[in-house]
Amino acid sequence: MNRYSIEIFYQPWPQEKTLGDRMKAAYQILELLGGIDSLLMPKEWLLATGDKDGSFRYPAFENAEAGPALLAFHRERYSRKGESHPRSCTLWNGQLEKGHRASLSIGYNTPQPALETISISLDDIDEWHDWKTAARFIQTCVALYSPKALFIQPAKYEPVFYDKPSVGWMLYLPRALTPSEVPEAHRLEPVLDVDGKRLGTIVISITDGILDVNNPEHINLAHDIEIRLADQDLLPRYPLLSTQ
Repeated sequence: MNRYSIEIFYQPWPQEKTLGDRMKAAYQILELLGGIDSLLMPKEWLLATGDKDGSFRYPAFENAEAGPALLAFHRERYSRKGESHPRSCTLWNGQLEKGHRASLSIGYNTPQPALETISISLDDIDEWHDWKTAARFIQTCVALYSPKALFIQPAKYEPVFYDKPSVGWMLYLPRALTPSEVPEAHRLEPVLDVDGKRLGTIVISITDGILDVNNPEHINLAHDIEIRLADQDLLPRYPLLSTQ
């Protein structure tokens, strides 16, 4: 079992964007994940309510959109909160068996100037097989969210800097990076828009498989990349993800 986490940080969406809009974007993420692992297909996902019985009650999606019961649950949950009150919505894939569980949490209406977040937890990432699968996933997320940063790492990975995004297995930054700036990386994968314009770079620490948190060589390499980026002021800082 190879537990992994994915963190996406992006500019807050306009106030007129609803939870339903955010769920439509999440549906596209889960469609891609479901193509890798059938237990992650959107139809499998449910609203996590915080109690066992309730968490089997509300399907996350209906016809590729947020399920009406999910939306009603959240309207009631935040009915006594102001429009700008921070909110979150957590989904899970309905699996109780270790090795098959997954969750996705959307954090929004964050106090300005903090960013919105998507956090994904996967009990096992072995179905991803190689870096190309993860890179395709990141490219989809970039098209949906234009993230300020996105990283994929083992759940137990300990970064060098706790006030900055991790490199882990992969880190996306919305800037062009060159091998001379990050010589330790096994690969720098450019991310382009539909017109071929460079949007950013995926920094990949390991290309011959999936980064193993129990392999000291893998961890040391990821740490070296984090230090290299930080030394050049190329690794952004929480909560604004600004290099300043």
